Amino acid sequence: MQRTLIALMLVLGVVGLAVAQEPGAKRREARAALEKKFEDALTNATMEGFFTIDGRQDDKPPHKDVYRIESCKKAGGDVWMITAFIGHSNVKLPVPVEVRWAGDTAVIMLTDVALPGMKGKFGTRLLIDGSRYAGTWSHDDVGGHMWGKLGKAKAEPKTESN
Repeated sequence: MQRTLIALMLVLGVVGLAVAQEPGAKRREARAALEKKFEDALTNATMEGFFTIDGRQDDKPPHKDVYRIESCKKAGGDVWMITAFIGHSNVKLPVPVEVRWAGDTAVIMLTDVALPGMKGKFGTRLLIDGSRYAGTWSHDDVGGHMWGKLGKAKAEPKTESN
């Protein structure tokens, strides 16, 4: 009787451990799916919208803003490498960012980072919500807000060589 009770307790303990671990496995699967969706959304993508500059009070509309993102890859942990053309430049920059999650919503964070070929340090907190983005930006002591639409980049037209 005692052996049967011990065996039953062991079986229930193992089943209990499996059940207790199941939510963690489901969370990891859910996170992996979110990360894949995020990577797909930001690979070969555009971010087109507007930005403001804190302290500027004029009657002009917000400034137009354009980013063309070539790729987005997870580097490890919360760090991702986003390779992008910033503004209307033809300069491609690798930008290491931290991505945190607010539920199923990605928040891109950049904190006092120097970028190759650019002066100063940059920062952002940018929330990605489906096809929309919104957040804050900084470049040294200047900063403001930014927002717009996330979409897929149009394919570059092919040219024939003679």
